Amino acid sequence: SITTQGYYFWNGVIYVLAEGISTEEDGGSPQPIGKQIWMEGFPPDASSTLHLGPNNSFVWGLVEVTGDFKSGGGFGKDGKYTEFLQATSAKALENVKK
Repeated sequence: SITTQGYYFWNGVIYVLAEGISTEEDGGSPQPIGKQIWMEGFPPDASSTLHLGPNNSFVWGLVEVTGDFKSGGGFGKDGKYTEFLQATSAKALENVKK
């Protein structure tokens, strides 16, 4: 089990913990950037305090996550992620929704 910090990103297809988030000034959808770990089990109640896209089309924000870490490849969408984190707890480190 590990505890780490990063940017949680979810868009219904991708569920990752990333080094950063690229936000487009023209209103485009944010995208995870840098090193990414496939993550499952992020608590929905923690998501509600982060950045939410129109019609909940995406969620992103700085978080601290604890969970079981695995490496060796073949995780997530199309098996393209080499590392996996099964979250057991998480908290937002920035509270967007006051």
